Formats: sequence, C-alpha cells, structure tokens
Amino acid sequence: MSLRDDASAFEASLGGSGDAALGTTETLVRDEREEFPIAGWNRLHALGFPGELVPATLEGKLHDAERLLVLGRCVARRDLTLAIATGQGLLGALPIWIAGSPEQRSFVRRALLSGESGALALTERAHGSDLASTSTTLVAVGETLALSGEKWAINNGTRGRYLSVLARSDEAGGPRGFSIVLVDVAETGDTSSPLPKLGTHGIRGADISGRRFDAASLREAAIVGKRGHGLDLVQRTMQVSRTLCSAFSLGGAETALRLAVDFASSRMLYGDSVLAIPSARATLRDAYVAYVVADLVAHATARALSIAPEQASISSAVAKVFVPEEGIAIVDRASAVLGARHYLREGLSALAQKIVRDVRLIPLFDGSAAVNRSALAAEWPRVAAATLDAREASEAIDRTLAMVDVGAAISAVAFERLRATSRGLADPFQALVALATRAGERSYELARLAERACRVDTRLRALAADPEQRMRSNHAARAHELADAFASAYVVGLLFARAIVTTDAIERVILERGLDRMLARVEGRGPLDASLDDVRRAAADEALDDELVRRWSTSTALGCLAESLAKDGALLCES
Repeated sequence: MSLRDDASAFEASLGGSGDAALGTTETLVRDEREEFPIAGWNRLHALGFPGELVPATLEGKLHDAERLLVLGRCVARRDLTLAIATGQGLLGALPIWIAGSPEQRSFVRRALLSGESGALALTERAHGSDLASTSTTLVAVGETLALSGEKWAINNGTRGRYLSVLARSDEAGGPRGFSIVLVDVAETGDTSSPLPKLGTHGIRGADISGRRFDAASLREAAIVGKRGHGLDLVQRTMQVSRTLCSAFSLGGAETALRLAVDFASSRMLYGDSVLAIPSARATLRDAYVAYVVADLVAHATARALSIAPEQASISSAVAKVFVPEEGIAIVDRASAVLGARHYLREGLSALAQKIVRDVRLIPLFDGSAAVNRSALAAEWPRVAAATLDAREASEAIDRTLAMVDVGAAISAVAFERLRATSRGLADPFQALVALATRAGERSYELARLAERACRVDTRLRALAADPEQRMRSNHAARAHELADAFASAYVVGLLFARAIVTTDAIERVILERGLDRMLARVEGRGPLDASLDDVRRAAADEALDDELVRRWSTSTALGCLAESLAKDGALLCES
C-alpha cells in the first residue's frame, strides 16, 4: 500500500466527528473539564498506534518520519491535546532510540506497546530553555546514582511511566557536564513525586505537570548513551521532534480551515453565501495556499531525516520556525471568516476556539521559535558562503527533488547520521538557483519568479561573504531577521523543486502563488507591488477557490498527499 492509502485507512479507522472516542463532542467535553482524553488514548492503543512510535528494528512500525508525520496529523485533526500527549511519548523515547542500550530500548518498547506513556524531562521552573543552567543533579553514591531536583511544565509528567531526564552530572557543568538518564517511575517509590497539574490556556486536558526527585536511586546503566553527552543527545533528539511538530500545526490548521469553508458555504448573508463575498474568498484562498506551502515544507523536512540526516540541524529548525507560525496564521484567517463563532465555547463551533488556543502552544516547545532562529543565525552564513563542486551541486539538486517527492518510498530514519551542525550544507538553499532555473522552463510566471529568486540568492550570499555584515548580523534582532530570510530562501528552494516534480496544473498555480509570497517576504514587497496582471490573477484565484471547495466537499485532505478523510457529516457549523 502507498502512504496515501495507509493515511486514508488510518483516517477511516479513527472515525468521523461523531465518533464516541475521538469525535468532536468527546474532545470538547474533556477539554472543558480539563480531563485527559483517555477514551481517545485507549482507541489509539486498540488500533496499535503506539507501534508507530517504536522502530521497525525493534518489531515496531516506525520506519521514516514522513509516515509518522502523516499519521500524527490524522490524530491532530481531531484533538491536539491527544496528539501532543502521544507525541511526547515518542519524544521521551527518542534519546533511547538514538543512543540507548538494548536493555533500555526493550523497556521503553514494552511500555509503549502496553499503552503506557513517557516524556522528555528537560525544563525547570527557574531555567526554562536554558539547559546549560540545569540544576537537577546526578551524583554517584557508591555503585549507584542519586537523582535530585525538579522538572517542571512537562507533558505526561505525572502519567509518564518512563522519563528521559536531563541532569547535571558534573558540578562544573559545561559541554560535557550533563547526562540523560532513563527513569522508570514505577521503581522510584517515595523518592519521586508528581507535581500538581498546571492550568493552561490551550490543551487544557493535557497532563502538563512535572516531577520532583529526592535522591532517587538509579543504576549506572540508567545513563543513556555516554556520560556527559546529554546536551548533544538532546540536540539530536530535537532534530527529529522539531520536524515532527509540524503534524500538530497542520492537523489543527486543516480542521480550522475546513470548518471555515463549511461555514462559508452554508451561512447565508446579504442574499448569498459567505463564500460569495470576495473578501471571505480571498481570506480562505490565502489560507489554502499557506497550508499547501507549510504542508510541503513539513513533508520535505520529514523526508530529509532519511535523505540528508546530516543536515537536520538546519532542516528541523526551518520546519520548527516556519510551519507552526504558518499554522497559527492559517487558523487566524479561518477565524476571521468564522467571525464570532470562532470565539464560542458551545455548539459545534466550539472546536474552532479550542484550536485557536491549542495551536499557539506549538511554537513554544521542543525549542522555541527564538531558539531555532538563533540556531539558524549561527549556521546560515557558513551555508551561504559554501562553494560546491559540480558533483556536490548535482547531488544537492537530486536530494532536494527527493525531499519534495511526497509519498515516494524512502529509507529509514538514520539516527546514527544526525549531527550537531550541518557543516555548511543545506541542499534546498544551495540548489536554489539551479532549481529555479529549471522550474522557470515550465511557465512564464515561474520564469519571472526564478529571476527574483536568483536576486535573493545573490544578496544572501553577498551578506555571508562580507565580514562587516556578518559582524553586524551578530546583533540579536538583525540575526533573527537574517535567519528568517535564509529560512524563506530554503522554503523557496523546496517550492521550485516541487514545481519541477509535480504534474498537477492546479498545484503549480498554488506553488506560483506561494513562491510570490515567500519571495516578497525577503524582498519587502507589499500590497502595492503587483506580481501578476489582473487577468491572470483573476483566473488563478478562481482555480484556487474551486480546488479548495472541491477538496472540502469530497473529504479530501488539503495537503500534497491528498489522502481521503473520514466523512465529517457531523462537523458542521451552525448557520
């Protein structure tokens, strides 16, 4: 079966909006009561979904990140609380899959397959994302280890059976002063205790809590990987998890957008449907284009974990900066069309206000947007200054084309090839000019866009080559602005690559519109800068409107994979 077939089958097994465990009513009731969505959790376990979090080499189903992205989005379409809690179980397991011992892997595998959960316990109340200031300690006591301290604001902090805990293993700290230990909470007895559940604005039913350790006794074998390599292991773990966070944003954004299209099609105002109002159509059209672009970035960066894992420090940071923020923007556009209904906490429209709250959490975890912009700021000048020979350039083009070949077979995620930095490589950026030139042969508009892309590439490379500019870019605000410009150029490279790969005429129109907007971000273009003549723009607008409505009415997913969705006859806003 293809990935599209697998996604469609999983969608059908989850049921529509009227489902007793995963439907809209159950989701909203649990959220209002701030209760964990246990019925949905049990359904996922009954369907064998935890096996998707266990590597195939350990008799699970986890092969590549794209498949997990697609299946995770299916859950996120229904309830972000459940999707994020499930994802946290994978997050807690990733250090084990990357560097754990056979014994550790066997324990986590058993826990997941039996329906238990876990977590990655990094943050502390006083230090937040400043992991180098971690005060939880791990000290030797005879032949054992003692873990002391408090981990705070951890999803599954109370429910988690296993916790991968970052602790200070050397009093002096430093790059080799921290280790990750695997804790089986069931074996810690009175030496560990859960912290109270935190009240949150979004994902209200989630177990956002924490755990306190009071000289909890652990064996030396509890250390994951090498002692003192905890920060490096966290970095590699985040390269996978940041990439997969896109599933949450896309799932929530797609449901919000479908709600808005449903409402606009059925709500009558001024003698016609809301969908007939030009401004409403334009808002939904903008959201649809943004969704397809974000979806492509999510698929490409997930596939990159198999195709170019050595570059994941950049691809994962681009995904984490770009997709969650685009997801919020899409939800906000959908909310504008829904009007007052997106703010109501009763009736079927209440799902929209839950999504509005939930999606705003996603940029905050697994490294905030600011953390990822800082990571890009540190790496992009070396990438932009790199010179590739003919063979290297050809390989960069081929890898980028493979990244955007959505749903095509790929190799397994290569955890062992993840690196702390990309060492100056970022295929979609370094292949940008070649890809733009080739795509420009497909249409007049792509040729115009290619010219603009080449100018952007030249400007970024000039900045990277200028020592004075590099020094000025060290200023935090300027550095983040340049990181955004680089991320936009990276996305532009992916869009041109997809324009080469696709044979779908409507998708090419979407890609042209997406390229225009991404390039405008870097160029500083505004609404007074025309990009298409009026006749071409009107025709393109009509084609995009028709495609969005067709996807909605036929229960077809909005993204590049275009899988079939469960029939959502009950997912209707009141007129």
